[in-house]
Amino acid sequence: LREIDDPSLDRIEITATISHLSENTQEMLRQAKVERAERHAEMVPDPSALSQPVEKPHRAIVATAKALRKAKADEYGCVAAAGTGLCGVIVHSDRVERAIAFLHSLATVLEADGLQLQPDETRMKIVVGQDMVAFTLTEKARREKHIPTEKEQELYDRQQAKRQRAADRRDWHLYSSLPHQQPWPEYDTIYTGQLAFVIDSWTHGLRKTWADGKTQSVESMFENIVSGIKVILSN
Repeated sequence: LREIDDPSLDRIEITATISHLSENTQEMLRQAKVERAERHAEMVPDPSALSQPVEKPHRAIVATAKALRKAKADEYGCVAAAGTGLCGVIVHSDRVERAIAFLHSLATVLEADGLQLQPDETRMKIVVGQDMVAFTLTEKARREKHIPTEKEQELYDRQQAKRQRAADRRDWHLYSSLPHQQPWPEYDTIYTGQLAFVIDSWTHGLRKTWADGKTQSVESMFENIVSGIKVILSN
């Protein structure tokens, strides 16, 4: 590191992520941790139950559940429930029931604590007086270079052969009317199967994202997600 003369610039201070919060908020976080341990067995659904199909979704997400179940998947298998009265959920069609089950449990547990989950077109929110917290549930996706299928390559080869024949005959009108681009997208969108719950509201020093990983799932972090929403509302 460079030598400096100002002692005030010669220090790096590392503190806990909640140290900047008010004492009341810090105490709430500590109390919430204790309460989670005490009520784990009786309040929070078993993680395996959170992904089971739900016959009667909570009223807050019933329109979203219906939209997801009836939606026609796009070319990459994705379905979405966004718009008036919907929660803005975007997942692969294979994860529809899992997403519905998670949101059903979330709405149910929040309601038991007096908090009402509200659809908000491209997201969800909870409003308490002047305070509001918004969040989304989506599936992670990545882009990969498209590898043409055998049929796609054959179609492209036929197109190019037709163009070449038109050029050989100097039929420039036909030549220019024939497609010249490759009949496939440059990239494919690959849905990873990993769900991510993200709080959109601005916060400082508080966790806002919970996502599936190698050894965890959003279902296994359900308690932390609920507590995170409550802490942000109170902050």
